Amino acid sequence: MSSNDLFDRIKRIRSANSIEELGKIIPSILVDLGFTGFAYLEAECESSTLHFCTYSERWMNKYDERKYGMIDPIIARMHTEKSAFIWSCEDYLESQERGVSDFFEDARQHGVYKGISIPFRRPGAKKCLFSVVTDNAELDLGFLLSDIKLIADNFNMMFLSTSRHTRPRQVEIFSERERQCLTLVALGA
Repeated sequence: MSSNDLFDRIKRIRSANSIEELGKIIPSILVDLGFTGFAYLEAECESSTLHFCTYSERWMNKYDERKYGMIDPIIARMHTEKSAFIWSCEDYLESQERGVSDFFEDARQHGVYKGISIPFRRPGAKKCLFSVVTDNAELDLGFLLSDIKLIADNFNMMFLSTSRHTRPRQVEIFSERERQCLTLVALGA
C-alpha cells in the first residue's frame, strides 16, 4: 500500500464522529487490504466485552456454542504480548493443549486461516485486542504488519475518544441547601 493510500485510510478513521461510524469505516478499509474479518474486544480479569466483530455469523455461533473463548490462544496472548503478532491456524493444528487444535480446525473451516493481532493496554488493568483475519492463505501478513498496526493504533485512539463522549454524564452532587429544598418539595412544601 502506498503511503498516500495509508494516509487516506487513517484520515477516514480519524473522521469518525461516533463509535457506530467508526464501526462502519474500519471493515471497508480492511476488506480493501484482503482481510475478511476483524474484532475489537477488551478484557478485565475473567470477563471480556466484544465491541466489534465482522467474523461470519456461523463462526461466531460455533465459537459461542463450543465456548472457545475459554481456550482461544489469541485472546490468551493478548494478556502476555506487548506488541503486534502474526498468527496462523497452521501454527496451532498440532497443539497438545486441550481443544486448541479442534478450535483452529473449526476456525479454518469457517474462513479464519491467519491474522494479525495487536494488544493494547489501558489504565485500570484493562487490555484490548484489535485482531484482523483472512481466508487467503497466500496473503503476506509480514508485508502488511506495520500498516495494520498503524490502522489499529488510530482505531483504538478514536474508539477511546468517541466512547468517552458517549458515556452517560455523572450526576452533579447537590449542595446541602439544594437537598433541603428538594426534601421540602417532596414533602409537599
